[in-house]
This record gives sequence, structure tokens and C-alpha cells, in this order.
Amino acid sequence: MRKLTYESVLDQLRDYQAMVIEYDACLLAYDEIQPRTQRPFSHIGTGATRSITAPQEIIAERREHTIRRLKNIMNLIEQKQDQTMELIEYADTFELQSILRFRYIHGKTIEETAEHWEVHETTIKRKTKKAIDSIVENYNKISSF
Repeated sequence: MRKLTYESVLDQLRDYQAMVIEYDACLLAYDEIQPRTQRPFSHIGTGATRSITAPQEIIAERREHTIRRLKNIMNLIEQKQDQTMELIEYADTFELQSILRFRYIHGKTIEETAEHWEVHETTIKRKTKKAIDSIVENYNKISSF
């Protein structure tokens, strides 16, 4: 087993958080491209040869692309979720584990986490650092045996 560092743990957590945030953004994009257009897009020709169904076709293509992207991101998230959860379980206390889960598994910012826990942002930063330090210490202690 390899030794962990603060930076390597933080990178793993941030990678997972980025995937969750991208997935949420994709869901938002999917909602935005639902067919509700009543006039053609500006990049579609306006001559007599213009297809009346072109906007719906473009929306359908975008929807298919977004669905494929959502599925790909979901597969990546599923692959990394167990690994990330296992890593978080090395934190000392349930409170520290919960803060890390909320921030990284659910993709929340420091501000959102502080608001949810009803504490100052500095407290969340301090507890996040403490949690990651305890993960590094506990993981390296176990892996040295």
C-alpha cells in the first residue's frame, strides 16, 4: 500500500466533487434543452429550403448528447464512489466524516456547508483540514503494518 499525503487525499476528494458538480450541470442542461422552442435557432438557414422541424432535430441531437454525457459521468461516479467513501471513513470522528461527505460526495461549497452546519466558513475549512490530516495519519498508520 502506498502512503497518502494531504495533497493526494485532497486531489481524490476534489476529483470526485468535480464529477458530481459536472453531473448536476448536465442535469441542468438537460432540463434546459427540453423541446419548447417556437422559432428556429439563428444559425439555421431562413431560405425556402429551411426545414420546419430543424429546431426539434437540433434539440433531439443535443438531448441525446447530454444523455450520453450524463450516463458516462454516472459510470465514473459509481466507480469512484466506493473508493471515496472508504477514504472518508478513515477520518477520526463521525462529524469530520459527515463534513467531508457533505462537501465532496454531495458537491457542496464551503459556504453551503457552513450554512448547512450553521457555523462559520473558517470552522468548515479548519475541520476539513483536520479531517484530511486524520485520514492521512490513520491510513498511513494502518498501511505501515
